Amino acid sequence: MAKKSKTGTGKIVGLSLLTCIAFCGVLSLIYDPFKVINKEENSSDTEEENVIVGVSWDRSDSTSLTRLTTSNDSIVTQNIKKEPVAAIGTGEGYSEFDSYYPWSDVKEYNVIDNKITYSREDANFSLTEYDVVVHIPTFYYKVVSTEENVNYYISNKKVEGFEKHPGSNNYVAKYNTSSEYTSVSNAVPLTSVSRADVRTNARAKGDNWSQYDYATWNAIQMLYLVEYADWDVQAKIGRGIVDTTLLQQTTTVLNTGGCDQMKYHTGRAEGTDGYTQVQYRYIEGLWGNVCEWVDGINIYDQLVYLSLDYKNYADDTEEGYISTGVTLPSTGKISGIGYSEEFPWAFIPNRSIQDTDYSTPIYVPDKVCSGSGWRILYTSNNYDGDSLAGLFRFSTSSASDRTHASYGCRLVFHGE
Repeated sequence: MAKKSKTGTGKIVGLSLLTCIAFCGVLSLIYDPFKVINKEENSSDTEEENVIVGVSWDRSDSTSLTRLTTSNDSIVTQNIKKEPVAAIGTGEGYSEFDSYYPWSDVKEYNVIDNKITYSREDANFSLTEYDVVVHIPTFYYKVVSTEENVNYYISNKKVEGFEKHPGSNNYVAKYNTSSEYTSVSNAVPLTSVSRADVRTNARAKGDNWSQYDYATWNAIQMLYLVEYADWDVQAKIGRGIVDTTLLQQTTTVLNTGGCDQMKYHTGRAEGTDGYTQVQYRYIEGLWGNVCEWVDGINIYDQLVYLSLDYKNYADDTEEGYISTGVTLPSTGKISGIGYSEEFPWAFIPNRSIQDTDYSTPIYVPDKVCSGSGWRILYTSNNYDGDSLAGLFRFSTSSASDRTHASYGCRLVFHGE
């Protein structure tokens, strides 16, 4: 064994070695050009406190829901003291939910070579060079449906009575899909394409890719609904690009990136409401500008079938799909949401009203469209889509071979 130096050189050498190792480790993190994000870093399992929030709908004709509190409900653990406010342009927005998981961990990332790579905080993050996606973190839900009310709960942890939402831990594209099947800013949204063609081209990007699917769409719906406690997303956040024909400014879809200058994650871009792009939690254009195909759902004679296996989605079949037991109503304004024992998380309209007064928002102020035979789903509405074009728009009047100059799509990168 070597003797220790009386001058302490041995200690200095040891310390220098440790310092070098630590320094090199830091350098490797700084200069790694393709740092891969550890998807478990933001896991809800690291949360110290269980936070459960919820809202209740009494099925009345009001678009608003009641916030559940520790005083009026036995399940929630957190009271919301102030209602969220969406931003306009570069203005300030506010949401108490910014402090609560999963909302706090809804963040932007780049996907490079089929890996979640840069986060928005990284210097190499780009809105134009790589696919941009928004992470919907793993969260747990509970739905309690009675004759009087429907209660929706979200928990940051797996607790008794709660299940993992099947659409969570997915990365939804920030932007409408472009003709290159990318999610990037300042691109022309792809339109005039069938749902089957989108499915094929999304799969060609890699094993984890699919087009926008029903479970992911619903996870976003549930996060919004519990946060804003109102079905009328167009009133709470912005109409979206739905009035441009009325304003005689354009009759075509607008490029992506309309919300890029916004500082807050939710709201609408500067300008006239109805002609400006909207975003919810960094996800742009969830309603307005283009309609978007939704996969993982097939409808036959208004009976809804769902699948959670994104690698085996297909059109015009119930093979590999499970019946929800919920039948769609005739075309009209949504006035009721059905409950599926098999898929309690699913928002599926089961009642409608034939109200042509679009200026008066009641119930769920979006439209349901239905038809006979095999049908597929698109959501949102296009640049002249009126007031029935919100996050809960449920259009199933199209056959699987349908294409349209304002029908587009969105991508999803699935987590493990």
